[in-house]
Amino acid sequence: MKGGADDMWEALQYETISDFCLQRNPVKHAGLPTEVLTRHFLQNWGAPYKFAVPASSKPFKEAPQSILAGLNKAKWAGKIAVQQMQAITKGGLTTSAQCKSVSEKFTDFNELLSLGYMENDKISYHDDGEDTLGPTVATLSLGSPAQMAFCIKPKYTDSSKKTDILKFSFRHGDIVIMHGTRIHQMYEHRVEPKGKRRFALTCRNIILDTLNKKTRHEAIEKGALPDITPFWDYPKPGQNTELGDIETQGLQSVVKKPSGKRTRTSKDTGHKSKVRKTEA
Repeated sequence: MKGGADDMWEALQYETISDFCLQRNPVKHAGLPTEVLTRHFLQNWGAPYKFAVPASSKPFKEAPQSILAGLNKAKWAGKIAVQQMQAITKGGLTTSAQCKSVSEKFTDFNELLSLGYMENDKISYHDDGEDTLGPTVATLSLGSPAQMAFCIKPKYTDSSKKTDILKFSFRHGDIVIMHGTRIHQMYEHRVEPKGKRRFALTCRNIILDTLNKKTRHEAIEKGALPDITPFWDYPKPGQNTELGDIETQGLQSVVKKPSGKRTRTSKDTGHKSKVRKTEA
């Protein structure tokens, strides 16, 4: 697909050797002989984001088209994931109660953190639970495969040891959606690449009302989106409901016939979907 994961991967490799500013930032003892840098390279785009380490943010108008393409694809996946979650919880397809931290509507992203990993680079346990963030976080993975793991925060367990309770692999072009703020309050996650080189484009919504006047103005200005060329735009013409058609049709058939046995089909299980959801 033109402007898809393969093209983003190729473009990012070229753009990172030009004026992309993807770099390692100090995580300990900044400016001192004992300075320690992050195990990954990073650059933030759009609204300022309070990451674990200091990171300046560039406006989207200065971002390469491949970055804007990643943002558009993450928005599409986030919106679809939230819609499908609502269809499942309200359609009687699960006995689980919906957490109050899970919003019913998707909020557009206004920030993107680009991370670059080389061989043996990784990001340790952390959460995206800053009080300035909206309920949805989407990560697009490009390049080498990686493994993502979740653990319950020690304060919610009887042990100080962090033990994985959920672990899965994701590959080139996969998108992971985390929806609901409680997942960041109770859990931490880590990512370990399994190859030579990988890019992760993680998108969030920075809540403007939580920022002071100066930072809010900066967020609005840097979060403004420029035009994107048709090559990089997403979804493509005719693909607007690609995932929705595949999954929603199957879900609707279940909602209309809640009783009786039925055979699971690819429409019901969503095998064609590359979107992976992690719900609070």
